[in-house]
Amino acid sequence: MGEEIVFETSSEFELTRVKSILEEEGIGYVVKKRYLQNVFGDADAWVGKGIIGGSFQVIVTSEDADRASVRINELLEGIDLDDA
Repeated sequence: MGEEIVFETSSEFELTRVKSILEEEGIGYVVKKRYLQNVFGDADAWVGKGIIGGSFQVIVTSEDADRASVRINELLEGIDLDDA
């Protein structure tokens, strides 16, 4: 069984909403954090590299990907990020 990325965002607000809708639908998911490294060399003592930001990827099984994508799109149509 394969996996697919069904959503990617840098907004924790969007991520929280997407996780909530997937949980309500009984769709299992994994969230992967993708980091961007500071290319100017400022090292972070805790992680060993200068992290300046990144995005979250929501990954589901290929079997659930279509249903997850439909529900995520329905959810995001109703979100006004200017009010978040």
